[in-house]
Amino acid sequence: RIIDVHAHLDHFDFNDDIDQVIERAEKAGVKVIVANGLNPEANRKVLELSKRFKIVKAALGIYPPAALRNETRDIKEKLNFKDDFDADEEIRFIASHKTKIVALGECGLDYHMTQEKEEKSDIFRKLIRLSVQIDKPIIVHSRKAEADAVAMLKEEKAKKVVMHCFNGSLKLVQRIINN
Repeated sequence: RIIDVHAHLDHFDFNDDIDQVIERAEKAGVKVIVANGLNPEANRKVLELSKRFKIVKAALGIYPPAALRNETRDIKEKLNFKDDFDADEEIRFIASHKTKIVALGECGLDYHMTQEKEEKSDIFRKLIRLSVQIDKPIIVHSRKAEADAVAMLKEEKAKKVVMHCFNGSLKLVQRIINN
């Protein structure tokens, strides 16, 4: 049984051939594709895709905002989303759709190109708390922030965790397993 726990089917590259992408996945034996949201627009599209395709399951999240701005700077004209949004409002939206999702994601910390640690940690901590509260796994992006991400997950007693973007040490991996 093949399960893809991290896909971005809402990406504009799939706008014209999403039906074929899903068909190829099914023919290859994929049983489930967890489509991850990054922001309000992506979260809504992920929900639509999960309604449209039986194998697509929704994960709603908030990617570290400053990292998303930096990473999408060169393709902004192709994207259909706003840079700024109310994170607390989006977290309430995610909570209100808890029965329609299989996980929270993609969310986490990213210190690669920015020092906006306080903003990111506040949003990430709220999402961890929500995942624990609604008993859903959390799919974590932790680029150059592995130790902080692991510490926060432990502090909030998160037990259902997928470490998606992780370049930490084996010692940190052992801490994750122990948690």
